[in-house]
Amino acid sequence: MNLNKKALIFNIILFALELLGFILSIYFEKGMILKFYTNLSNYLGLIASSLFIINYLLKEKYDKFSKVVKFMKLTATIALNVTFFVVVFILLPMVKFDVYMLMIDRHFIIYHTLAPIIAIITFVCFEKYDYSYKKGFILGSIFSILYSIFISILILLKVVTPPYPFLDYYNNALWLSILSVIIVLSLIAFTIWLLLFTNIRVNKKA
Repeated sequence: MNLNKKALIFNIILFALELLGFILSIYFEKGMILKFYTNLSNYLGLIASSLFIINYLLKEKYDKFSKVVKFMKLTATIALNVTFFVVVFILLPMVKFDVYMLMIDRHFIIYHTLAPIIAIITFVCFEKYDYSYKKGFILGSIFSILYSIFISILILLKVVTPPYPFLDYYNNALWLSILSVIIVLSLIAFTIWLLLFTNIRVNKKA
């Protein structure tokens, strides 16, 4: 089985998981779904995997895929894994490492665990990207930057309550908010570098 077919299989699995997660997120969170980075990154994963499947059926080979599909796959994979790293390194310590609550319960087993893992496997092992590190950083950070700007404005205007404890600007000390921003930005940069580095290394060996 060639790399393109393996990528297709993994994207079909990702699409099925994301579709189930989407239904569950609406059921469990109702009107709050759009304020969480986790949900938005997984909705992006749902769109990206569906575009991948459609584009594959039309063109078969990944090197013929449109730039839009490649951009969506890059952005979604980075966003999904930023979610994973934020959960592991920031949110889990805040809840005394209650793994079941954050990574297994309800739709979190899909959004916080399975979807990021499937996304990174197919991205690193079976999909080829020709992005340089500079271009990858710029394109891969757009979604996270836009989310950070919009959610911060809405929080400061008190339109929405903070979706995460580290975004509670009114009740957190200033130093804690600054530290949280630095940590999250560092995780985003690390995620982009890790994905691009491993993808480039794997493709060189292929």
